[in-house]
Amino acid sequence: MIYALIGITCVILIGFLTHRAGICLVRAVRLVMQGDYSLLLAILMSGLWAGGYVLWAQYYMLNQPFSRFGFHSLFAVGGFILGLGASFN
Repeated sequence: MIYALIGITCVILIGFLTHRAGICLVRAVRLVMQGDYSLLLAILMSGLWAGGYVLWAQYYMLNQPFSRFGFHSLFAVGGFILGLGASFN
């Protein structure tokens, strides 16, 4: 129960901070259409850092937190669908 409360608290905090900071893929695509690639590059770099950490942790068998959610090729499909939705939005 305590883990669920911690998880819900983290989700709420991340959602609030994302909204407050204006980190939005739709906004990033709109800025790209205007010629500014800075926000899109920042979002992509954060994804690369997170993905790199997951791969590093799995390589060195540090996958305790990732034992249920291993790196899978469907993550790329999900990212593509997210980007497609942002471009249509």
